[in-house]
Amino acid sequence: MKSSYITTAQFFKNAGTLWLFLGIFASIISDLELTNFLFNTSDTFWYGKLKPFYNNILVFGSVISYFFSAIYYELDRLKVNHIKPSFIGQLLFTIYQFSLIFGLITLIYSKNEGRIYGEFNFIADNLLMLVFLAILIKVLIHLKGSNEFSTVFQFVVINLTGMIVTFFLGNFGFPNSYITTVPPTSGFQDAMISEFYKNSVLVFFVLLPLNFILFSFIKKFYKISETFQFNSILLFIVILIPFTSGSNLQNSPYQNFWTYIGSYILAGILLLILGINYILNTMYNQNKQQQKFITLSISGLLLFIFTILMFISQIPIVQKYIQFTVLDISDFGQKLIFILLPIFIVYNMYFYDDKSQNSLLMIFLMIVSLSAFLVYLVHGIVMSRALFSLNDNGELLIKDWATILDKEKIFIYIRIALEFLILLSSIYLIRYPFNNKISQGETV
Repeated sequence: MKSSYITTAQFFKNAGTLWLFLGIFASIISDLELTNFLFNTSDTFWYGKLKPFYNNILVFGSVISYFFSAIYYELDRLKVNHIKPSFIGQLLFTIYQFSLIFGLITLIYSKNEGRIYGEFNFIADNLLMLVFLAILIKVLIHLKGSNEFSTVFQFVVINLTGMIVTFFLGNFGFPNSYITTVPPTSGFQDAMISEFYKNSVLVFFVLLPLNFILFSFIKKFYKISETFQFNSILLFIVILIPFTSGSNLQNSPYQNFWTYIGSYILAGILLLILGINYILNTMYNQNKQQQKFITLSISGLLLFIFTILMFISQIPIVQKYIQFTVLDISDFGQKLIFILLPIFIVYNMYFYDDKSQNSLLMIFLMIVSLSAFLVYLVHGIVMSRALFSLNDNGELLIKDWATILDKEKIFIYIRIALEFLILLSSIYLIRYPFNNKISQGETV
């Protein structure tokens, strides 16, 4: 009897759910620290430590766990003639969660070199790389056994390859202790590698996996034929991503051609991703007459808005006015919470073929997500005006950072209130995936 990957998919999905709410809790503490200065710089829960902590939780804990869950769900539906060894998937799940926890523990104790995400110790990095590579090999083996290199698996293979290559390049270093490394680059070159890695995380670890998850939902529930091809767009993205290494560095002392053009290339990549999002939206609109899923529609809308904000923030003339504001591309962690929330809802409801996605709680949380985006947008505009407004003599109108902080406190408190609403609803949301049976049987 052939075994199933449904259990592995469920493990990754449930882990992504728990990581999401841990990230929300850490974000609330971080915001309270930013507004009330609860801790000192030497404390474990100081703002400077919490920010990379919850960013890594959201990206590697939540997004990638959901992405792997969707991959295993697609593998389970793939017709192959050999056994699907579920124990290997569960072993990879265990290794992944262990390495993530180990990396986060060392991260919170200041084993970080300044990046806000993806800066784990080299042991955790190597274990994560092992899981990425093992899942890619598993996918390729099953594809060879099925002779079905469909659009969905083209997406998976190209995205996993991009993840592996960029994760390796962004984290490669020579060990100088039991858990720390020294990068082979230094100075400006190291800054460019960091920018390349930051952009790669945004593309291969956030935007493309979230688009793939929505693609998997649409493909499952509308049973559409795979007439759309993403491989050309994805290959363009893989080719272009190295040339974004100079983005956001055009105002540095070492500016050159690549620091100027890097932001435009990244903006072009984001336009390509918007193209993927548009294709998914078209697929949904062509089939929604069969059944309209409000949560799926809003999830796609929020992801589109999120990508638009990232695109706008890359235009050099705009960057000047959004640095250090909530529209800055380097500060997407908390915005990501409200992207993940509806996708989490969609995934948990649809994973079990549950038809209660239009319940009051679901609609309420959709409104919370949309409200959060509006708050971020207005917050960013107010901050930009406060930071860059000049008087008649060309001097800054506001020179005191405390005054700027007072202007943005109201927005931070609103965001905290929205996140508390999510946590209050989390008792039901966390219990749901553990108390409901999977929509299709499993033979293990």
